[in-house]
Amino acid sequence: MNENKPEHWFNGMARDIKPHEVRMGIDRNVAKLGREDSKFFLINIAPAKRNWRTLCRNTARTAQKKT
Repeated sequence: MNENKPEHWFNGMARDIKPHEVRMGIDRNVAKLGREDSKFFLINIAPAKRNWRTLCRNTARTAQKKT
């Protein structure tokens, strides 16, 4: 991975969501929060076994292409 190039987020509709778009979406999601409530967000990424195997396989292929 290129350390100088920022990583983008993805969802079911897009693969290149910029970090500031994600941050703005999270910051604006305050519908049930009061003025004094804390705004803490924890992102949990937990792929299923099938997804994990695919990620590992694709990472291995990418590593082989670079060598």
